[in-house]
Amino acid sequence: MAAGQEIKGSRKETSNGKISTGIELWISDDGTSGPIPTAGGLYAPDAALGIKARRCVTVTDEPEVVPGIHYHVAKYVGFVAYS
Repeated sequence: MAAGQEIKGSRKETSNGKISTGIELWISDDGTSGPIPTAGGLYAPDAALGIKARRCVTVTDEPEVVPGIHYHVAKYVGFVAYS
């Protein structure tokens, strides 16, 4: 698998009207390869949500949850456009 993969259906979005937060779950086989988000990175989510960009605030890594698989939880925060 080398490259990280987002787990299908894992995106959870919440919004309080001005700030949007999100969580995504990822897996990889070595914990470093691929498009796994990095803390401090800027990401563009789905434009239909009305969010221009979000910053990844934390990424936690749980190594070897299943032998050979790393489990990553990425948390995002951003301002809702025109709120």
